[in-house]
Amino acid sequence: MDESTNLIITLPDSVPEPKFELFQRVRHGKHTGVIVGMEWLCPMDALTQNMSSHGWSYRISFLYGKPPEAAFNAPDYGYDISEHCIHSIEGAEAA
Repeated sequence: MDESTNLIITLPDSVPEPKFELFQRVRHGKHTGVIVGMEWLCPMDALTQNMSSHGWSYRISFLYGKPPEAAFNAPDYGYDISEHCIHSIEGAEAA
């Protein structure tokens, strides 16, 4: 039986819903991976962290769900990747 757990959070009215979900398969550049973390950056946080834009940013694992030998040629984790730099993989569900 495939069981899943729902995570429900309440966002302030000023924060839009994220475009992507945790454990969703996505593409960043030429690599595909799975979203394993997400963070909302307000404009002031983005400024102090030298980020190019505020909003949702994501951490992508390029190894999640792959065999150990895949680690030898895999890119590092993608940290703080802005929402506009990530693309969903059509037809892909959460991992």
